[in-house]
Amino acid sequence: MENVVSFQLLDRILKETAIDLLAQVSNNVKDRRVRWTTYNNLHSWFANWERDLLDFGFAKVNDEGTTYIPDDQLGSILNVDESCLSLDGSNGQRGGRPEAHFYSPHLPQIGKVVSKCSQTTTIIAGSTASGEAIPPHFQFSTKAKTVEKEKLRLEIVSFVPRIRGKFGGEEERLWPAIFGMNEKGGMDESEFDEYLRGSIFPLFLDVEDTDGKRVLLKLDSGPGRTNLHLLASCRLMGFYLYPGVPNTTAVSQETDRNYGPFKNAFRSILEVIVQNRIEKGKSTSLSPWIVGLVVFGGVDPVTKINVERNAFEEGFNKDACLDAWAKIGAAPCTRKCLEDKQVRRTIGDADDEKNHLMRMLDEANLWATHTLTMKGFRGDLLEAKCIEEKMSRPLTEPNTKERQEVLSTLGTHGSKFFATGGGHCTADDFFLAAEIPAWNVAIEALEKKKEESLLAAKREDEGMAILALDKPIAGRGGLSGEELSQLLLWHTDKLKTNLGNKSVKVAKWAAIVAANTPLPPYNKWTPEREEELVRLRKKDISMGDTAFGRVVEGKKRELNAVVKHHDRADRATLRAKLDALDAADDAAAAGGTDDALDLAPDPVPGPAQGNEDFTEGIV
Repeated sequence: MENVVSFQLLDRILKETAIDLLAQVSNNVKDRRVRWTTYNNLHSWFANWERDLLDFGFAKVNDEGTTYIPDDQLGSILNVDESCLSLDGSNGQRGGRPEAHFYSPHLPQIGKVVSKCSQTTTIIAGSTASGEAIPPHFQFSTKAKTVEKEKLRLEIVSFVPRIRGKFGGEEERLWPAIFGMNEKGGMDESEFDEYLRGSIFPLFLDVEDTDGKRVLLKLDSGPGRTNLHLLASCRLMGFYLYPGVPNTTAVSQETDRNYGPFKNAFRSILEVIVQNRIEKGKSTSLSPWIVGLVVFGGVDPVTKINVERNAFEEGFNKDACLDAWAKIGAAPCTRKCLEDKQVRRTIGDADDEKNHLMRMLDEANLWATHTLTMKGFRGDLLEAKCIEEKMSRPLTEPNTKERQEVLSTLGTHGSKFFATGGGHCTADDFFLAAEIPAWNVAIEALEKKKEESLLAAKREDEGMAILALDKPIAGRGGLSGEELSQLLLWHTDKLKTNLGNKSVKVAKWAAIVAANTPLPPYNKWTPEREEELVRLRKKDISMGDTAFGRVVEGKKRELNAVVKHHDRADRATLRAKLDALDAADDAAAAGGTDDALDLAPDPVPGPAQGNEDFTEGIV
């Protein structure tokens, strides 16, 4: 029978059978996770992470040569991530779903109604490596087109307690949650900027870009991580942003481990609230402003039922946070997540028991299939081999022009990861690479000007040489057609093909001579301009030429402007810091250390912010 595709046959099969045939596209998100979550990628990231921990003063090396993080530095390493909260029990797809009635077709339609809500809210939460929960940030959606028209219901704060934590201070205090709004209720570049400045920066009032006082923010590769102005501000203050391996959040991000128990508790509490409203005959529609009730518990304003369970407490208590950090192995430095079953292994990615086991499996398969073949079976159909792949290395080395050139051409976090093997996005290479496209544009523009200038000079030399012949315009011994073309090109800058025949050229040149037209001006190519072009081509870009350098210059001007408003105590503090920096420079010049930086007095923490009427902290 000829194998011909027939839709008529398919239609007939569908009519005659009771089987539903469904078609769907592959899950691209899951596919990317599988492809990216490899031992090679994570091993490369951990190697760079531990190197940077040592460089920034977060970690030390013990007598056995093992990298470890002192306890006093664990509180300065944190991880945050976002998650979608839906009040209708769905998986967070935008738009929600219709109200559903669950019923038996053999009984009267009396069933269970679930909440209907078309809007979702984003929560950004996290923890430090010392187990402290970061105060959550709630991002709501709004239809307001201007900031002035954005509004939140005041009742929202009654369901959101303050979070207890120490962070960069000497003592524990209560920290308020933060609220934001945008059109989609999610995190974008501008909202990420506001989140860091409004929620993270205030937690570490003692942060400085010196050893022992820096803050390392471990993130996924989401929006806002390439905002140069934000990255420059972060680095200037001492905050370093460190993205993980792209598409490996489930394995490499600590907060994702916290969201598991948090989301389970959230859905259970949501079910309890809805069921209580059904029993009391109340509406099951939950507005986004009441999300704090489901997250933290409290009294339902509609049923007056006290919800004692606290989803945030279950997901982000100290033990849960420490357990999440232990399972990842970034802090402390154990690389524990490399043992996760979701990490894809290949032969050659390491010299360990897994590689030994894979090689034994290959040998066993080869022996078994060979035996089947010798017995007369098709053993070749059962042949299989583990994938073999050598340990990969980053394409470029840090702090080199090669890396900066490569980074300047890359746009995605994935491509940048393959070029670097992972690393913080506040490194010199990222700032310098960001300037290369602008330098290339400047080089191209200057080369074009050089070409135009040299061409104009050539035409002037040729024209002056023709005029020196002192020939008449026309007639015997007059200017040739080619000479007229050269003169007209010099004065009109038109294409040679647009000058017309010789009689037209004669008329045009006669008119120019009759009008006593001056020589065409042009910008001469000077040695100074050539020197500038040579300098640009070398691309010796300094940090002062980057976004970081521009932010530093701006802060210097601000300091000069505000210093006159310092009182005597402020001036003493500033003077002591400047003296300490001078002493550090002198020590470095003499071959000493920069311990003098620690002589500057610590800033005095500011007063607690937020409404003191908030519920007591829960962590």
